[in-house]
Amino acid sequence: MKRYILYDNTFNTYFYLVWDCSEEEFVKHINKKYDASIECRESLGKIYLSTPTNKSINLEIWINKSNNIESLAHEILHAIRFWLQDYYHIPLNQETEEIYTMLHSHFMKKALIQLGLKKLTSGG
Repeated sequence: MKRYILYDNTFNTYFYLVWDCSEEEFVKHINKKYDASIECRESLGKIYLSTPTNKSINLEIWINKSNNIESLAHEILHAIRFWLQDYYHIPLNQETEEIYTMLHSHFMKKALIQLGLKKLTSGG
């Protein structure tokens, strides 16, 4: 299992990206680390979010393969929606759309680099 934190300084947002393991391994890791009870659903990607009583946020994204870009983009968008909408109360609308897309681009680029797919980024 590979696990890497992706961070954004502008909004002080982050999540863990997990790959190179089966969904079963990821579920076992989450259930043990966070005392959770999530289940396998034969997914290609999965997001786990917990807000413990001490207010620290645990957000982890798992993708089944390092080159599963579709699931990566899908799960990152879930994470961004949580951070901006639920945490910072910034709704998605015409005025704020650029914030969402900028953060999505930022996290996609960082994730692709960590997954060894830098050639798919503008700097590749």
